[in-house]
Amino acid sequence: MGSNQFSFSSKLVLVTVVIGVAAVFSISAVRNSNIYLTDESAAVGKLAAVDGEVQIRSEDGEFRRVNAGQTVADGDQIVTGKDSKAVIDLNSGRKASCLSNSRITVTSLEDHRIAPTILIDATRAGQAEASTTDNRANPVILLTGNGAVTVNAGESVATKSSGASGPAEVTKTNTKTGVKITIAKVDDADRSRRIQENLAVVATPTPTATPKPTPKPAPVKIDLSAKLLSPAPGSSFWTTTELEKLSNEFVSFVVSLKAVPTGASIALELRQESKGGAKGLQEKLVPATDPGKYTARVPVANILANSTRTIISGTDRRTLSLAIVISDGSTANRAPIEGRVTIASLAPLAKQSNIVVGLQSLGEAPQISPWIAGRFQQDPDKLPLVIRLFKPGLLAPLMPSLRSSPSVSAESGATIAAAGTFVVKNQEIIAQISGNGTNNELTDKVRGLIDGDFVFTGPQDALVSAQKYSVDEIQKMIAGSVQNGKSIYVFQDQSLFQVNAEFVRKYPSVASFVRRNSNAFFTRQVKINSFR
Repeated sequence: MGSNQFSFSSKLVLVTVVIGVAAVFSISAVRNSNIYLTDESAAVGKLAAVDGEVQIRSEDGEFRRVNAGQTVADGDQIVTGKDSKAVIDLNSGRKASCLSNSRITVTSLEDHRIAPTILIDATRAGQAEASTTDNRANPVILLTGNGAVTVNAGESVATKSSGASGPAEVTKTNTKTGVKITIAKVDDADRSRRIQENLAVVATPTPTATPKPTPKPAPVKIDLSAKLLSPAPGSSFWTTTELEKLSNEFVSFVVSLKAVPTGASIALELRQESKGGAKGLQEKLVPATDPGKYTARVPVANILANSTRTIISGTDRRTLSLAIVISDGSTANRAPIEGRVTIASLAPLAKQSNIVVGLQSLGEAPQISPWIAGRFQQDPDKLPLVIRLFKPGLLAPLMPSLRSSPSVSAESGATIAAAGTFVVKNQEIIAQISGNGTNNELTDKVRGLIDGDFVFTGPQDALVSAQKYSVDEIQKMIAGSVQNGKSIYVFQDQSLFQVNAEFVRKYPSVASFVRRNSNAFFTRQVKINSFR
């Protein structure tokens, strides 16, 4: 009898303990907002925000209305109604969003709780987003109608699907630079293969004895060889007008590419080179007529918006480095191109009086478009033809010739030499011509381009403008030169003749003749190279 009472008491104590333990676990579950007693070991994240009508379908097949803070378990399906949204915190700086009228499935690809690789199946109708900020965490794989897209640190991917495994709009954004890449659509066979591969990974259970993370799929390697064909690396583009006035013009680029994957998207990246940092822009490359060649027409407005104005030697200059960015839908590669390209405006230089222009040659056929293509050199004197201009506005008529020259240089600060070859207009020196490539033909071309009256070679101070002196002053100059045994040389009627003592005795009014009839006269003998 006593034994039965002891047994009953023991059972009563045991029942009490069990009830107490169950209560503790229930309170703990409520405190953790896990009102459905979800297995925490299967949790992949929590609902960070819920807006509107949001439901979760768990493994039991039941749909339940949910609120912010609830745990999202491995395999849960999230469904949103009209004008609704659910944001999932996947830990380690990773987030996913299920937008209005959408349905996504969240799956862990590894059997561990610390930032596993997450698969977001967004192939059904609707909209979804995923982003990652922590490079220490495993990535998020967004399964879209265009295949699987890996979302790494510093990236955000958005997809709009039109049906199960159907076409989708997929955009990948670099959250640091804001550069967006549209993921090109892949064919149905490739898309189905990617979906099946990822679903197979999800369906394969990870061994429980020694859990190991599923290895990340190796990124697609792109063997890319890029070369800039036009414009040539290091070339300069010049114009006489302000660059801002040419914002509707285009600069054409041609590159050669090898081993480009089928269906890949290709862009030309231009990035400025300056002390103030680098901005970048990307322009789509399209196949040219010739195999292996691709072209891009870059608006001047885009270049100006992504570069900083730098005034060097009187020119507004923008220097850019080039690269090729290629994407196959899941990975993107960037291949730099050797060489730099410079565009510049000569407008600041053209407003000045003293300008030095160096040319490789003086051609006649300007290139099409408002640009001059030629390799820029800092020292104009190293080029065969050097023209020093001493009057404002003389640079403009030289522009067609500069456009046809393969090498060109320009800078401010021209100074007149004591002796050399000079262009004269209205009895004043307006330019000096030099260089080891000059000859009478080039001299005559330059004179014609800048509208000079004639060209002479000799001391520059030998030229005297007859219009600047009175008849009496000219008469004294002539008389003084004759008395000292020197002569005056008069350029008149396309001829240079000497005025000596005999001429003065024969024509006492020689000063009036010189002033009325001469283009100019010289105190020393010079050589006339060209005249109108």
